[in-house]
Amino acid sequence: MGLKTYIGGPSNVPNSYLELAVPVAGDDVYVPANAGNCVIAADLPSSGQLRSFIVDNGYTGTIDFGNFKVYAGQGNLTGTIFDSGTSANYQCGTGGVQLYSTSSTTSGVNIVKANNANMANVNVYLNSNGLGRYMDFQSDFYCNLLKIIANSIYLSNRTYMLSIYRGFEDSLINNNTNIALNINTNNVIFIGGNINSFNTLQVYGAVYIGGIITLLHDFQLSISNATNPTYSGLYYNTNGSINCNGYNVIYYVTGFNYNHNIYIDKAIDKLIIVNTSNYTSTLRILNDITVNNYFSIVETPRPRSPFNAVRSATNGTKVNITLGNNCKYLIAWSLLYDLSFNKPVTAFKSSVNNCDNINVVDYPQTIISVK
Repeated sequence: MGLKTYIGGPSNVPNSYLELAVPVAGDDVYVPANAGNCVIAADLPSSGQLRSFIVDNGYTGTIDFGNFKVYAGQGNLTGTIFDSGTSANYQCGTGGVQLYSTSSTTSGVNIVKANNANMANVNVYLNSNGLGRYMDFQSDFYCNLLKIIANSIYLSNRTYMLSIYRGFEDSLINNNTNIALNINTNNVIFIGGNINSFNTLQVYGAVYIGGIITLLHDFQLSISNATNPTYSGLYYNTNGSINCNGYNVIYYVTGFNYNHNIYIDKAIDKLIIVNTSNYTSTLRILNDITVNNYFSIVETPRPRSPFNAVRSATNGTKVNITLGNNCKYLIAWSLLYDLSFNKPVTAFKSSVNNCDNINVVDYPQTIISVK
């Protein structure tokens, strides 16, 4: 293992490095402030992973990732494995950066920094050498595609924004249902593109839909233990919408004593709310919503308890839920406050407070019915 100082030019040419040698697995690659424009002309390294790829904050050149990948993160490294510096001149073809997390504890996380670099065209792939590995994004991070290709990746507690411009993917590995990406206090904004996620995206913060998103699989979102409950939940901004494409948006509330929110200012095809917290977690619907095809509220594991409520944002003020003409629904074992439906609905084994058009029936819990 050694240091390779990238001074500019094609990445697979020895003369592009101060040491006159192309980096190999285990090397640290450093792009100094005075380096020329850099072109990733082949996978870097050709096999294995670098220990790190670090761009000096004073660098003002261009890094073109071309059609290849930079692989970084190896061994028991606990420092920075990727730092893009502050340059705003990054370019990308169809390649990107693949980062490996090797740490299984939050105290030994592999650190990723993007600072002010424009990486909105760069595909970023997260991998690991085992289950439950941590990465620490220590700045706002922008990428074109974020893809999880390991069983599970955890991101350490931060309050930065992770912005994804063209899509999010993860892999179904041996039918493993581990959480694909655990973002703790980070917020995630989807600017556009596809979401093709087989696992649950767990966020300790907020998910913002800032563009047109198309689902290629059920989108399972889990909100848990929000440090700042004011900004916990699923939000559309004025430009955001989800094309469900026949799939479901499934919102799990799993946190402690916090409010978790849904703010959707456009109609959604399918929305499933599952409050699975063992604590006093309230999911608040912040505005009137319209669901076209399927709507579900289910509380587990404490049916009709005083714990896991679904309600409007303000006590005593009703929020309107409009179900489409042929919309199917299921409401079961739930604690409901201040909800007003546009037409009569039936709630099984539920507790209803200050709600309109909800008829409660006390059928045996073994009966599940979809109206």
